[in-house]
Amino acid sequence: MSIHPFATGKVPFAAACFVGVMASIATAEVQMQWAVIGNEGNAADTTGFGRVDYRYSIARHEVTNAQYAEFLNAKARNDVHGLYNESMGTSNNIVRTGAPGSYSYSVASGRGDHPVAWVSFMDSMRFVNWLQNGQGDADTETGTYAVGGGLSESRASGERFVIASEDEWYKAAFHRPGMGYAVYGCSTDAISASVANYADFWEGTTAVGQFAANAYGVFDMAGNLSEWNEAIIGGSARGIRGGSWSASEGYMHSGTRAVFVDEPIKENGDIGFRVAFVPGPGVGAITVVSAVLVRRRRAG
Repeated sequence: MSIHPFATGKVPFAAACFVGVMASIATAEVQMQWAVIGNEGNAADTTGFGRVDYRYSIARHEVTNAQYAEFLNAKARNDVHGLYNESMGTSNNIVRTGAPGSYSYSVASGRGDHPVAWVSFMDSMRFVNWLQNGQGDADTETGTYAVGGGLSESRASGERFVIASEDEWYKAAFHRPGMGYAVYGCSTDAISASVANYADFWEGTTAVGQFAANAYGVFDMAGNLSEWNEAIIGGSARGIRGGSWSASEGYMHSGTRAVFVDEPIKENGDIGFRVAFVPGPGVGAITVVSAVLVRRRRAG
């Protein structure tokens, strides 16, 4: 049996407000906190993005070094898919030791709750597949995405973990229920170093959740790391939004899209990702309790 960030009749959840409502999910070693994004059928922003006609969840935080190291230790003993980038080590985040077949990964002191960088869209799909398939030694090549070259993949249908679509990401970042859209992902129309990590004010990434959450209870949708989304732009790139610790103010702006794309194999110290979760077709009313801890188990 699988239990997800939504109540679908399998678990007796109580009703709650959907603005800033959070739930937690424990998926084997990796645990995530979730914000439920309601207000289904909201209008799109003037940019044309942000309308989503269904309720979904998005991780409150970017995937961290500690979470990604769990993934590496489970699936990268040989690292045939290149899930580890040496810059993770040289940047003093995740250190690899050992030889192929017995690689081991550890998080540098004080860096476990920083977002993982140096991850490609390919790495992100494989992490999501691993979650979808139950973690442990689960498959990384199929599940939500049938991993190919990085541009041919689309999410499978049904209730599952995903990389957010551009509209899902945009809504969770910029939409303010009852107030329209903000300019920045921290639910503000102005930006400063007191509300986001950008423009090298903090000289690198900061721990996830260091700054205040936005209207939906999601952290770091402006700055810290830019984040992959599913959009395919110009036929050769996957979408990236949100701006990073080193990016100028303009890169965090809701209107910034076209210049903020990269090849799906690209890895650098400004790009990370977060996980979303979508319901299956025909799911009815969804209610959650704040800070509920549930567990997804592998079938069998």
